[in-house]
Amino acid sequence: MFRYVFVFFILSFCKVTADTAELAITNSLETISSPLQGENNFIVYYVFDDTTLEASLKEVMIASLKKIGTVYPADNSKLTEKEKEERVKKGSMIQIVTSSLIEENANDPSKHTKLPVLELSFKMLSGVEILKTGNKQGCVVWEKEKFIGDISPSKEFKKKVIKTFDQIMNDFVEDYKEANPAEKICEAKFFLFA
Repeated sequence: MFRYVFVFFILSFCKVTADTAELAITNSLETISSPLQGENNFIVYYVFDDTTLEASLKEVMIASLKKIGTVYPADNSKLTEKEKEERVKKGSMIQIVTSSLIEENANDPSKHTKLPVLELSFKMLSGVEILKTGNKQGCVVWEKEKFIGDISPSKEFKKKVIKTFDQIMNDFVEDYKEANPAEKICEAKFFLFA
C-alpha cells in the first residue's frame, strides 16, 4: 500500500513541476521578440541551380515578397536615385538558393558526385552585436530548408519543387506578418540581386 501512495505522490509532484515549467517557458517566450520584428530593408540574393525552373521559382519568390512589401528589380538602371540609396542602407540579407547535393570522394576531394537530391534553402542573415565583447557579427536569424529526392526533368518533379518552394516562401511571409502586425508594419523593401 505504501508503495502505491509513494508512486502517486511522485507522479503528482512531477505533474505539478511539469505544469510549472510549461508555464515558465510560455511566459518567457512571450517576452522574446522575433528577429523579423521591425525589419524593413532586405537585400535578396538568389541562385537557382536548375535553369528550367528559374523563371517559375523567381515568379513564386516575387509574388510572395509582394504580399509584405515592394520588390525592386536586380537591374540597377531601373531604380530611381532614392531607391538606389535605399538599396545600400543597413538591413538584412536574404539568401535563396536551390542546388543539387554533392558527395565528395574521401580519397580525392577534387572528385565529387552529384546526388539526385535538390536542396531548397532560404536564409535571412542579419548583423548582431555581442554585448560582452562589442563585436559585430553576421548570423542566420531565420532559416528554412527542404530537400527533394529523385531529381528528374519530369513535370511532376518541377511541380513538386515549385510547391515546396512556395511553402518555404509562405512560411517566411506568415512569420513576417506575425512579427509585424498590420498596425505596426513598415512597407518592406526587397532589393533583388541575381
